[in-house]
Amino acid sequence: MGRLPHAWRRAPRDPDPVADLGYDLVDLDVVSAADDAALVVLPADEDHLRGDAFAVVDPAAVCDLTAMR
Repeated sequence: MGRLPHAWRRAPRDPDPVADLGYDLVDLDVVSAADDAALVVLPADEDHLRGDAFAVVDPAAVCDLTAMR
């Protein structure tokens, strides 16, 4: 394994998603399909909804990230 770039060496071990990583956090809605075989994840704010602003995922792929800290 090679050396990490300088910026990564300075990054905190538990970075703040907004301040350290520049993420824009949005509220999400998770909707179950009729047969519960899949979930649709999309932005809660309709202003953020566009053609590619959703994901269809297996229910096992979704978790509460605050519980993972």
